[in-house]
Amino acid sequence: MGIKQDFANAVEHAVSEAEKICGVKAPDLRIMLVKYGHLETTKRLLQSGKMSAGFANLVNASRLDLSLESVALQTKFKPLFTDDELAVARQNLKYGVGRP
Repeated sequence: MGIKQDFANAVEHAVSEAEKICGVKAPDLRIMLVKYGHLETTKRLLQSGKMSAGFANLVNASRLDLSLESVALQTKFKPLFTDDELAVARQNLKYGVGRP
C-alpha cells in the first residue's frame, strides 16, 4: 500500500471511531470523502479555514485525536500536505485544546 492509501485508511478509521465512540455523525464529511477522496477532502477542509461542526463535537468529547487535523499531522502523512495546510491543522488543534 502507498502513503495515500494508508492516509485514506487512517481517516476512515478516525471517522468510524468518532461515529462509534463519540456519537459524532458526519454525513456531509462522508459525502465529501466519496466525492473527492480522503486526501482531497482533508486538504479542502484545511484550506477552507473553517472548523466544522464535527470538529466541535470532537472538542466537546475530548477526542481531537480522531480529527482529520490530527491524522494529517502524523509524521508519516506530513509529506502529503503543504506547510500552510499543516499550519492550519496545528492551529485548529491548538484552538480546540484551549476551548473549555
